[in-house]
Amino acid sequence: MDLKKLEKNVRERGFEFFYAATAEEAVQHVLDQVRNTSVGIGGSTTVDQLGLYDRLTETNQVHWHWKDGPKPEVYQAAAEAEVYLSGVNGISESGELVNIDGKGNRVAALSYAVGKRIFLLASTKKVCPDLGSAIERARNTAATKNLLRFPGKRPCTDTQRCWDCRSKDRGCCTMQIMMYKPMQCERVELILIEEDLGY
Repeated sequence: MDLKKLEKNVRERGFEFFYAATAEEAVQHVLDQVRNTSVGIGGSTTVDQLGLYDRLTETNQVHWHWKDGPKPEVYQAAAEAEVYLSGVNGISESGELVNIDGKGNRVAALSYAVGKRIFLLASTKKVCPDLGSAIERARNTAATKNLLRFPGKRPCTDTQRCWDCRSKDRGCCTMQIMMYKPMQCERVELILIEEDLGY
């Protein structure tokens, strides 16, 4: 990974960029910028591993279906929050950010982000040479590992390879490629962490 090249390309796409050598540095960076506001969180093992939910609830109103229950009102409150946190499934060195979703709540909140501040947290292991390999990583590493958490019968559960299946238990139903900061979105910041986090 060429960190300088990645940062240049990310910034040219209208995104902010922050490199954190440790998980705690990433957490503190978020906490320094997010106080006394509403915060929504998308399904993210990285955010969970960082312990951000508990830390953010000290000074913010936080909505997360992983902690508050998968209720329609929780998804709605998270989507409408002033700040939104999520992970990233794949990052290209050319600066595109790739996410795969089942319900679509996360990619919807990231896509329609008028007036929002978005913080995307990801391990450096998710950086790929180009968009094709970032999509490949999102489908065949992040999504297949994530789906092991859920019940159901899917070919990827056994093979750890995406078959673009038609299973009723399919959990990767929509893919988003952020090519540039959404129009009228206040801020999108990629926080890249030099630790093994997420899938």
